Amino acid sequence: DMYIKGLDSSNDGLRGRIDALMLLVKKHDPVLFQHLEMLNINPQFYALRWLTTLLSREFELPDTVRIWDSLLADPSRFDFLLYVACAMLRAQREFLLANDFAECLKMLQTYPTSDVAMLLSYAFQMHDLDQKQKKNKIPLFASKLKLEVSTFLSRMM
Repeated sequence: DMYIKGLDSSNDGLRGRIDALMLLVKKHDPVLFQHLEMLNINPQFYALRWLTTLLSREFELPDTVRIWDSLLADPSRFDFLLYVACAMLRAQREFLLANDFAECLKMLQTYPTSDVAMLLSYAFQMHDLDQKQKKNKIPLFASKLKLEVSTFLSRMM
């Protein structure tokens, strides 16, 4: 349904999915979200390709197959794709925060080689945290999130 042109403006269409991705970024990394907004980087410039190709153009084939395996194993496949995309943005957080519009957009459109296992691990962590929060209606505490971000980033380096 995400690829049906008539649904583009709905929550199930591409625009809705891109908006949902940015809501995830805003929730899990408000500083990064604000920075991307300040730079006026339209997520359609990079996320449209990420979502329509299921990340197949961003990674080598073995890594793409690993990502697809995780997507297909999740009952809410396309929702989990958004968590992977969010993890991709957050994995490049330091670069994005330190650079201007042109450099950030260039990097997002030619995503650098990354440790897919770490990206998936972090996507699962964010997904699980959101599911627990939704199930138990637990507020998201910034200190816990900050700890998870620092743990994730230290593993990436």
